[in-house]
Amino acid sequence: MAVGGAIGAQIIAHVDPSPFKLLLAVLVFLYLGSRQLWLLNLSFVIRYAALSMLGFGLLAGFLAGTTNAMVPILIIYALELGLPQSAMVQVFNLCFLAGKLAQIIVFTGVGLFGLSEAVSTLPYALAAVVALVAGMCIREWTSTDSYRRLVRVMLFVLALIRVLQFFSPNASGGKDSGVDARDF
Repeated sequence: MAVGGAIGAQIIAHVDPSPFKLLLAVLVFLYLGSRQLWLLNLSFVIRYAALSMLGFGLLAGFLAGTTNAMVPILIIYALELGLPQSAMVQVFNLCFLAGKLAQIIVFTGVGLFGLSEAVSTLPYALAAVVALVAGMCIREWTSTDSYRRLVRVMLFVLALIRVLQFFSPNASGGKDSGVDARDF
């Protein structure tokens, strides 16, 4: 996860992030439609657990570094493994921490992240903590099947947002690096 995040952050420090946002959306839509359309067979996730963990970790880290959205890939991985709700949340939180730390280290090294960016991201960090607590409460009140359906709906919404971002007139945000403090 951290290695993929560092690679993605190095790339995004120099290129427009928009194509990576579209890539993420396409991957999510492909996954969501795979069972109905038989497009994608992810049975290897359980058969080759160590290799799939490495692959999904690198991909999630890469997408975290380029799009700031690793959770959709981690959700796909967790759903295919059949992880229980509590394990999903723990995995997502640890991966998020590893990915963000790698991204901050790389961005600090290339001069794209400093004290002013850290301060400007505090409201977003607070919102993330509130969302985390809300998610933990929802998890406790729902059955495993309901939770998985909710997660799939959230995946669809996240992918749709990424597509809309890609096709919006300000897709690149007008920045040379494509990096904005709000992305943290």
